[in-house]
Amino acid sequence: MRRASIFRLLFLAVVTTVILGQNSECPSFEITNCPTPQDITFLDDTYTYQPEFTANPSFGPVTWTLAKGPSGMEIDAASGLVSWSVDLPGDFEVTIVGEHMGASDFCSYRLFAGLRLDINPRTEGGPHTGTVEVEVIDERSGQPIPDAFVMIGPAQDDPFPNNI
Repeated sequence: MRRASIFRLLFLAVVTTVILGQNSECPSFEITNCPTPQDITFLDDTYTYQPEFTANPSFGPVTWTLAKGPSGMEIDAASGLVSWSVDLPGDFEVTIVGEHMGASDFCSYRLFAGLRLDINPRTEGGPHTGTVEVEVIDERSGQPIPDAFVMIGPAQDDPFPNNI
């Protein structure tokens, strides 16, 4: 009976060594393109973010979850694609988590959703200098938005890309 126990113990040790020796690399996973510290989108747009990552494909697929985000934001559990039909302005915290055979990583960032301003008529010539006061009005309610963030940059297709 002792011989059978010793044989069984040796057999288990050999099998364990062979199984572990086949692929001794541990699963690893890292998100490589987190939009930190923040990203910007506009009201009535569709916001998307596709995480990129490094992982050993021999350990199987990555699964994705949205841990935090604005109401209506979704993540595709298989691809990680984050999408949101931007329906309210504000400053939101977003956190996504990817898991890969026990290894995981997360990406947290702030997403600012603002109103797109089209200033008409566009003025010709320039350069123009001075101060501009802006009051941002919510198109739906007609009310001013207190503490609104306004970012001014060159107009799309501006022949002078350094205009701000």
